[in-house]
Amino acid sequence: MAKILLFYITNPSKEHAERLSNELVRGRLVACTNIFPINSFYEWKGELGKGDEYVLIAKTLPGKEGVVRNEIERLHEDETPCVISWEVSVNKKYFEWVKGEVSD
Repeated sequence: MAKILLFYITNPSKEHAERLSNELVRGRLVACTNIFPINSFYEWKGELGKGDEYVLIAKTLPGKEGVVRNEIERLHEDETPCVISWEVSVNKKYFEWVKGEVSD
């Protein structure tokens, strides 16, 4: 079964998510991204927070996890960015497309 890696990354604004997406796709670190608006609730430095954020889901190959994570953390403007990844099964044609878009 073919596997790819998904990253789930929260962003403080749509513009930030788009800039991060642009860097990752143009750098051929990920094949593509999706951006979704979300409402977040959290505790930060002892206070309850809530706000609008944007989730970026990025698709890449499992072997790219370290380099993609480092690039996200380097480019992200949040003090403590949320960067979660997991491996998922995909159909063979989609895997081949991702593989062709991500540089070795």
